[in-house]
Amino acid sequence: MNTLATKMKCAETAAPANVIQSILVGSAKKISLWHGKSRQRQTLSNLTNDQLCDIGLTAKQAKSEYTKVFWQ
Repeated sequence: MNTLATKMKCAETAAPANVIQSILVGSAKKISLWHGKSRQRQTLSNLTNDQLCDIGLTAKQAKSEYTKVFWQ
């Protein structure tokens, strides 16, 4: 096989691996984001009214945030 044909063959097999890698990396980032939001909302749900006041939130605002599903 000549060099050009070899390079084309390599490019054909490399593309799917790059696509799969990109999908996996993107998925891992999204899952990490969702996990972070979930933990922050759990922490928010445990704050007292005084602590919520210190960060400028009412109990109603906090509940509106911590009751959201993880992907929002």
